[in-house]
Parts: sequence; C-alpha cells; structure tokens
Amino acid sequence: MTTEERLEKLEQELARMKREIVLVDDQGIARIRLDVTKDGPALVLQDENGAPRAVLGVSENEPGLAMYDEQGVLRAVLGLTEDGPGLNLL
Repeated sequence: MTTEERLEKLEQELARMKREIVLVDDQGIARIRLDVTKDGPALVLQDENGAPRAVLGVSENEPGLAMYDEQGVLRAVLGLTEDGPGLNLL
C-alpha cells in the first residue's frame, strides 16, 4: 500500500469517526452506537451478538423508538409525528 493510499484510508476513517461513536464491551463487541446518517441521528443498542435490539432516532424531525427481537424482526415502534403520537406492536 502506498503512502497516498494509506493517507486516503486514514482520512476516510477519520471522516467516519466524526459521524459515529461506538462503545464496545470487554470482548470487543459493539454494544452501543451513536450515529449520524443522511436520515438523522440514531442511538443503537446492540445485544451480545452485535445485533441491533433498540434504535432511538430522529428522521425528518420526527423522533422514534424501534425495538427488535432476537431474530432481528421489528416488534415495536413508538413514534411522534405531526399527526400525534403512535405505537405499533408487531
């Protein structure tokens, strides 16, 4: 890998680090992620396998909380839209 390639890779990693904070457990598994995407900010809580289990986020200025089961299936959504609050149990 050339110096230019290494520098470019480091710059990409630094740009990602400005958009995302990851906390890992003592085994090095990501458990909490604070991320800013094109849709908005999100706080993701992950289980011991690294799978998302709860996501708190804001998209289009509307906050929401999504919860997933052990298979990664969306099971509950709590949100607040301009029409009011909503709760969906799936």
